[in-house]
Amino acid sequence: MDRQTITLMLLAICVIPIAVLVVFAIFKLVRNRRQLRKAHNEIEESEGVDLEQRMIFYEAYGGEENILEIKLEMNRITVTVQDIDKVNGERLKELGATGVLLVGNLVKASYSDRAKYVYKLMEK
Repeated sequence: MDRQTITLMLLAICVIPIAVLVVFAIFKLVRNRRQLRKAHNEIEESEGVDLEQRMIFYEAYGGEENILEIKLEMNRITVTVQDIDKVNGERLKELGATGVLLVGNLVKASYSDRAKYVYKLMEK
């Protein structure tokens, strides 16, 4: 065997275990995230609706009478409101929204994994 072949074999012996460990780590990470998300969803479903939190979210959107329609879109909640000036975007961010977009009479707020919980909390 020549030098180049030996070098490639040594390199493969070093790289293959590292690649296997990386794939295993990614698999483990994805599996753990799914388990955590499932446990989080089960907790949210068992808790029911907290009326105090519902009122806090309603106030951030300008009051219950200001809300016309609520839609859940993946990790985002879109709320149609009567008066956009009554909506407190900063308060929505304090309540966990990672992004708030105010357009026309629509308020789009991203809540990541909490979107379903916030939707259930606010639906009438």
